[in-house]
Amino acid sequence: MTDGHGVDRRDVMYNDFVIVGPTSDPAHIRGLKDARVAFGQIAAAEALFASRGDDSGTNRTELRLWKLAGFTSAIANALPPRRQPGRKAPKRDGRHGGSQ
Repeated sequence: MTDGHGVDRRDVMYNDFVIVGPTSDPAHIRGLKDARVAFGQIAAAEALFASRGDDSGTNRTELRLWKLAGFTSAIANALPPRRQPGRKAPKRDGRHGGSQ
């Protein structure tokens, strides 16, 4: 556009990062606009969390959000992939909440 190529730039695609969960909302994140805060509340509540665990762009964003919420990348990498449901989010000291 700066070089005179085109006259009307319009975004046609964008990414949304959406966190979904049970209607009971055990971490009380419904309505939050800050994913970093939501991830911190998920961990604090020891709520169940299923990670993509597939090294996709979405998974890398998820790992970055865990780190911003106060968890190290090593702890975030230990989150279980979605094929292992029923695990809890990690505690700040690196242990997973609940039973393994």
